[in-house]
Amino acid sequence: MFCYPLIGIRRKAEIIPSQTFMSWNGLYKANDRRLVCHYSNCNSPSFNKFSKEYLESNRLFEKRIKLETDQFAYVFDFSTYEKDWQCILSGKYSKLSNEYKKQVLKFFLLNKDHFDVIKKILYPTDHYTEFASMLNVSTELISSVGEVLDLPDLNREAFTFELVE
Repeated sequence: MFCYPLIGIRRKAEIIPSQTFMSWNGLYKANDRRLVCHYSNCNSPSFNKFSKEYLESNRLFEKRIKLETDQFAYVFDFSTYEKDWQCILSGKYSKLSNEYKKQVLKFFLLNKDHFDVIKKILYPTDHYTEFASMLNVSTELISSVGEVLDLPDLNREAFTFELVE
């Protein structure tokens, strides 16, 4: 939820990835700063058009990798967001750069519920009491940690798909 918005594809796009990942077992580690987007049902003219217009022409696009029939992985290079990527890996979402936060919030703008939650995660200071109540912990604990969301689960963030030879 903090990386895909930086690709710049609107939230309500007709084609969305099946899943996104911060690593790919055997290919990219999380510290390589690569976002892997898995797409299926890729054999239609509309997908090919979408791929050319939005994915392959994207400033962060690095490569497209063929997987099984009708599936591709698109790899995006987040090296220009090195500090922000490290903030995400270390669970320091409130420390993301202002420009990064603006792009994430812009992505969620059309869904008020998601927007409000994401904004509270990115700017948690005024919401420590609310999160303390939700998590059944003290406000002091939340304020001492300074963040209200766990670290990313790097096991769940790892793409395990085998490459097609």
